[in-house]
Amino acid sequence: MRVAGVTATAAAVVALAGCSGSPSTPAAPASSSGSQTSPGHPAPTKSARPAGTPHPHSATIPAGGSVPAKFHAMDFTAISGDTWWLLGRAPCAAKPCTSIVRTTDGGAHFVGLPAPRAPLSTGGPHKDGVTQIRFADADDGYAFDPGLWVTQDGGGHWSRGVLSGHVETLAIGGGRVFAVVDRGTRGRTVLVESTPGSSSWSTVATPDPIVGGDLWVQGNDVFLQSSFRDRSGDYAYGKRLVASTDGGHTWFTTKLPVPGLPCDFDQVDPPVLWERCATGMQSAVWISHDNGRRFRDNEARDPNGEQFSNGAMLAAASDTVAVVADDGDVKGLQRTADQGRTYRQVGPPGRWVWTFVGFTDEQHGVAIGSGRVFRTEDSGLTWHEVHVS
Repeated sequence: MRVAGVTATAAAVVALAGCSGSPSTPAAPASSSGSQTSPGHPAPTKSARPAGTPHPHSATIPAGGSVPAKFHAMDFTAISGDTWWLLGRAPCAAKPCTSIVRTTDGGAHFVGLPAPRAPLSTGGPHKDGVTQIRFADADDGYAFDPGLWVTQDGGGHWSRGVLSGHVETLAIGGGRVFAVVDRGTRGRTVLVESTPGSSSWSTVATPDPIVGGDLWVQGNDVFLQSSFRDRSGDYAYGKRLVASTDGGHTWFTTKLPVPGLPCDFDQVDPPVLWERCATGMQSAVWISHDNGRRFRDNEARDPNGEQFSNGAMLAAASDTVAVVADDGDVKGLQRTADQGRTYRQVGPPGRWVWTFVGFTDEQHGVAIGSGRVFRTEDSGLTWHEVHVS
């Protein structure tokens, strides 16, 4: 059941376009990965697929300025196959150099937008830094991890969201926004929820403690991983999937295929649920046909018969098709069309550092590798580079 609690208020509006915080003309965009709202339909991202409905407070969507030179993408969010935002960085005269760009024609053209005055960073003293971006609709967006910044005018202005703690992940679905927040109590994390455009957050009670790993929201389905307190008193990855099919009102838990190691999830059409879990130094993919109550033990492998690396990312296009982006020795992207039984290499040749992969619908998807953006229009069979300019 839900427990009312946390509230968040907005403060500190940032400057206009250009590199982060630059008050110059709307020339260079400013600042801004899944899993999956993290990779998703219609808005991928490594967490949830936000619905693209206009907000009643809708302001004039910013026209935007020019794209900064040498833009290096890191994360992606979309509200349709045509309207996306990319979070990344670009060289600038005054730090932070975080940047955001937007397209409304499926990547044919981009404009630069303002960004939070926050570094593109997760560690060190940068508590307000951001590494991920999600939009719920044409107006309401969130830049986060570890900080939280919000916009209610499509990225025209950003404000600091006052949500106490490290916002580890955030996902949108079913008309709500969910976030996993580390409150700083020896790794204990909590699940909170809000609605797009609101500054109020409520704590959601879960049957098990949760870990700050992957959060997946698709419609009313919510998936997390449990945690447990280790001998040192810190919280670590647990053995169970923590799941709800009614938006967090009721929950069930089941044993994960690889207990005690990090997992992430992806869902297109319930009750089919994809899952990628670490297996030690590597990782493998499983699939469930009943919302995670049971997983098929296939331990899918790459075309060379090896498991994927620990840092691999999974994105589902349908109940049968998925793509794995792997930073390991395997080159390119790996695609399965038979629910993970077999894989073949697809995508750009060479070795890439993948930071995002996801689908906006069954045919269209985006992958970000080493700062460059690639798109598929045939369910992951072929990929072409999108030139952000």
